[in-house]
Amino acid sequence: MKGFFCKCRRISPDTNKYWFTVSSAGHAQIDKLCDPHTRYPVVHDEQHDTYWIDEPFTCTLRARPS
Repeated sequence: MKGFFCKCRRISPDTNKYWFTVSSAGHAQIDKLCDPHTRYPVVHDEQHDTYWIDEPFTCTLRARPS
């Protein structure tokens, strides 16, 4: 699975929203990523001494490679 960063917007004092294009050779990976019930762990970023968690991804467009 590969993700390509597009943009970031601060939506509240403690929350940023990110836009990505994601690709994968496996449908199961995309299904899990796009499932709103997938739980993501809390992660510590040592470089910025920050804890963060991915919220469920909102998949707005799914397409097969051409």
